[in-house]
Parts: sequence; C-alpha cells; structure tokens
Amino acid sequence: MKSWRARLLVSAVCLILGILLVPQFRSQPVNRNPADQSPEDQVSYISQLYRSNETQRASLDALRADLAKYDAARIGGSSNLSSLINDLQQMKMLNGEVDIAGPGVQVRINSATNAVQVLQDLQDLTNELRASGAEAIAVNDVRLISRSVVTADADGHLLVDKQPISPPYLLEAIGDPTTLNNALIRKGGLIEVLQQDQTNKIEIKVVLKNDPADPIKLRKTALDLKWRYAKPVSGN
Repeated sequence: MKSWRARLLVSAVCLILGILLVPQFRSQPVNRNPADQSPEDQVSYISQLYRSNETQRASLDALRADLAKYDAARIGGSSNLSSLINDLQQMKMLNGEVDIAGPGVQVRINSATNAVQVLQDLQDLTNELRASGAEAIAVNDVRLISRSVVTADADGHLLVDKQPISPPYLLEAIGDPTTLNNALIRKGGLIEVLQQDQTNKIEIKVVLKNDPADPIKLRKTALDLKWRYAKPVSGN
C-alpha cells in the first residue's frame, strides 16, 4: 500500500516538473549558426551557398559577354564611320571640291613667246608633274582637275576653265617635294629641253615647299561638278 502511494507521488511530481519545464524549453532561442548545426544541416547550408554563388557568377559572366559585344559593335561602327568619312574626304580632294594644303613645288614661268607655245609648255609641265605623283595642281591659283581645260582665246590670252590667266605663270603642285623637283630638273628632263629650245624664250624656276609652317595652299575648283549625263551602272 505504501509502495503504491509512493509510486503515485513520484509520478505526480514528475508530471508537475514536466509541465514546468516545457515552457522553459520553448522560450530558448534557436541557434542558427551553421557551425552549431548538425553535419547534415551544414552540408545543406553550404550546398545552397554554392548554388547561389554559381547563379550569381553565371549572371556576371553573361553581363560581361553582353558588354564585350556592345563594345565590339561600338568600336566597329565607329571605325566604319571613320573610314567612310575619310573616303568621302579623299573623293572631295580628288575632285577639287575642297581647299587643300600640303608640301610640294612651285614652278614660276616667264615666257616671251606666243600664247599657243606657252599653252603647250604649261600642258607639258602639268603632265610631267602628274606623272611624278602630284596629288593636286593649280595654275595661277586656278585648280586643275580631271575635267579642267586649258585653252587660248582669239586674242592670245590663256584660259583655265574659262578663267583668264596672265604672265608670269605659277604652277603649284602638292606632292613629295623631292620627287617632283627631281623629275623637273633632272638632266635631260623637260625643263632642260624647254630652255635649250632656241625658239622658245622661256625662263623656269622651281621652288621646293617642304616647310609645314608654310605649305602650298590650293583653292577648290570653281567648276560646276554636277554630273548631267553620266550615270552609275546598276549593280556596282
């Protein structure tokens, strides 16, 4: 009887202690520090971090690739635009549409012969300069282009593209000064031949212009450069 009462008393005490301890356990904060977690929880936590880092790294690589493509397209587009602008400028210079400046030679000509002879001499000198690599030429400040015409009128006056020019004549050519000069003054060259001709009373002096601070300056042509008859062939 006493044994039964003792067991009942012990059970009652344990029940009361259990009721008192449960709230205490519930009030304790949960430790979320990975170092204090179980090995299984730590593995899961590290796996999540790894996957998250991989996702972020993939996104960063994609952004870098997009940026590289953008830079390549921008640089390529800028390069193409610069090339087109340069080609356009080259064509304008070739056609005499813009003022230009550069090194070269000046050929000063004094002649007492008739206009027809002077016309021939100017044409010969111009052709010699072109054959020697002159990039641009002018006569008495009148720009010569592929469509230019040098003629003499009935009164013996020289005309360049219908603009009158008078002595002394000045041929100016932009190009390599040394090459142009050597082509003109070489032994047996055009100037020597012209000056040795007893019927051709002409004086020719060549001046090199290779100082960057004092270049030859040629004005653009006064010709109307519109093409009225020639048309580009389709497919070119």
